[in-house]
Amino acid sequence: MSEKSGSNSKHAGGLVEEIMNRNVLTIQDSASIGEAARLMRSRGVGCLIVKRGRDLHGIVTERDLVKALADDRLDTTVGEVASKPLVTIGPKNPISEAAKILASKGIRRLPVVEGEELTGILTSTDLLRYYAKLSKYTVKNIGP
Repeated sequence: MSEKSGSNSKHAGGLVEEIMNRNVLTIQDSASIGEAARLMRSRGVGCLIVKRGRDLHGIVTERDLVKALADDRLDTTVGEVASKPLVTIGPKNPISEAAKILASKGIRRLPVVEGEELTGILTSTDLLRYYAKLSKYTVKNIGP
């Protein structure tokens, strides 16, 4: 059910686990979109990982909720509007690989999974921060 990228090779550019956010929230697929919206607002997050029982099922984002509301689907469940299949990456994968996946899939959030366990999430914002720091370091070392 998940598209998972998986190489465990050493990589000089850093690993996903070094920049991922470990505070990732989940919600059951049977929850209402209203419950999801309230949870996202109260916790200040832009997405929730959707679970079916103990299994990872998909991801619901602010965009998914807005689309459901605009389509007058007020009594729909999170599982019905979630993006599936869930595209994931492992914590030991290179950051550059995560960037390639986000770009090629046109997504902004990438759940981090080790085995069957959700360990974090990597967002496009996390990548921008990482590459901004990296470029400042590189420019300092190259300049006069």
